[in-house]
Amino acid sequence: AAAVGWQRALRLEPRAEDVRDRLLLLGTSERGFLSFVPPVTSSEAAVVAMLLWLTMWGALASRGGASAARRRVALGALSALVVVGAVGGGVREIERGARLAVISEGGPLRLLPALGADHGASTLTGEVARTRNRQGVWTRVELDGGRAGWVENHRLVRLDN
Repeated sequence: AAAVGWQRALRLEPRAEDVRDRLLLLGTSERGFLSFVPPVTSSEAAVVAMLLWLTMWGALASRGGASAARRRVALGALSALVVVGAVGGGVREIERGARLAVISEGGPLRLLPALGADHGASTLTGEVARTRNRQGVWTRVELDGGRAGWVENHRLVRLDN
């Protein structure tokens, strides 16, 4: 329950170092790709994108300076705008916790959605997993380190609630 609360808190306040410290105490990787939350909000990324947009149009609309120089500034601002826009969209998805869940009870991944199926890699309590699809009481998950398999639904707590 603490891992779920801290993961949700970090998505609400991505610069909260105390929450990051608590996640590190769990022994699971807060630095993994799936559990990583950048220390910036989607709102901040949107403000930077707006400033780049204004810079681009301001460079194109200005009368002073060489035309080629204005085009270079505008092209640079446009390139940065595309990057910031992509990052901002990714940050928004991370904030939402879309298709992410926390493993509430560690144990083996199953190769197939059945109790009698062979075991795959194991999971730790508090790890973040990306959910792929559900089949009855089973959910296919992917974890950091290239681990994937089926987990019983009762062992997962969704982050996007």
